[in-house]
Amino acid sequence: MSKSKKNVSGLVSSLGMLMSIFTKLFEKMRNAGLGDEDLHRLATPEGDILLDKFVELMAKAKSPKASEGVTFTPYILTIDPGLSPEAIVAQGKFDWAHDEFRSDRPPFKVRSGGERELVLVCFNRDVADSDVDSESELLRELDRLGLQPEGLPELCAFGAKHPDLQREFPIAARRAAWRSASGNIVCPIVNWHDSDRTLAVNLVRNCWHRNCRFLASRK
Repeated sequence: MSKSKKNVSGLVSSLGMLMSIFTKLFEKMRNAGLGDEDLHRLATPEGDILLDKFVELMAKAKSPKASEGVTFTPYILTIDPGLSPEAIVAQGKFDWAHDEFRSDRPPFKVRSGGERELVLVCFNRDVADSDVDSESELLRELDRLGLQPEGLPELCAFGAKHPDLQREFPIAARRAAWRSASGNIVCPIVNWHDSDRTLAVNLVRNCWHRNCRFLASRK
């Protein structure tokens, strides 16, 4: 193919991508009750401010601190806020669940229901935790990334939709920390044992292994 034909092909491809972006933007504006005049505002000095905010949101949506070795994988999940504690655990279809989940000690509260974007965060290094939240390196690091830890209902729903991921690495839900029957502060973690998928508890005062993932959401 000649250089001129390659340039034309590249131009056509770029125009097609721009048209697709414009079409989606216009559709979402219409759904939000905005019209042509709102689109025209983007070409004004006021529009510069809106575009700056849009680019800022795009930058925040990008995998944070990837250069520092943190991996950040988004997932879309539907959370049912009306489930009982028994149904929350049952939906994960785990082969084994710790006795703590048959007590009234674990926090089963949902942060928010409906379709949500959750993320799995891996620091690719050991991360220290603590019984005292203000002393937890893990919680500080999540906060620095603009993230907040998720809880037990979200973890069980995640396990139901992606049952094989916990065979690759353990996944913890640090928001759902409580004092167990033994008196220790623990949080839920999905893992595997032999060929079984498990819903277990982990002491939060321990250091988390570099292979562990943490279920979180954007603030």
